[in-house]
Amino acid sequence: HDPEASIRRRAVETLAMLGTVDAWEFIFDMVKRDTTPQSLKIIMIDQIIEGNYREGKDVIFSLVTEEWEKKDSRILDAIGRKCSSTSNNELGSLYERLLAHPNFVIQMYAVRGIGMNSMRQYSERIEQLTEEGTHPALKREAENVLDRF
Repeated sequence: HDPEASIRRRAVETLAMLGTVDAWEFIFDMVKRDTTPQSLKIIMIDQIIEGNYREGKDVIFSLVTEEWEKKDSRILDAIGRKCSSTSNNELGSLYERLLAHPNFVIQMYAVRGIGMNSMRQYSERIEQLTEEGTHPALKREAENVLDRF
């Protein structure tokens, strides 16, 4: 257990709470660096999606692009997981992007987020996921969202 990890987590959370331009610029810069530990990047991703997606959207999209081809990317998983449980109607284009990922888990995150945010404009795309050949868990998730619409 790294005792400094909790200090780093609190530092990032404090910067996000401060919400100044400088604080966010620091977070945006650090999350893009290869030298930033993955666990800290995940904390930063959560803060960006939750607290300043409007300003951090490009950073998140560049991370998605960077991680897209990587098998079992923890960064991509963290982005998907966070946006699946975040109430923000600005996340639509991110959901769209994640729906195109070959991994059904990443797609499920997008479906959940679309459902949570009642983004009915994606119902046609979600309906396609209820067809034969779709992973059973993803198909169930899509059906649940459509039922709620």
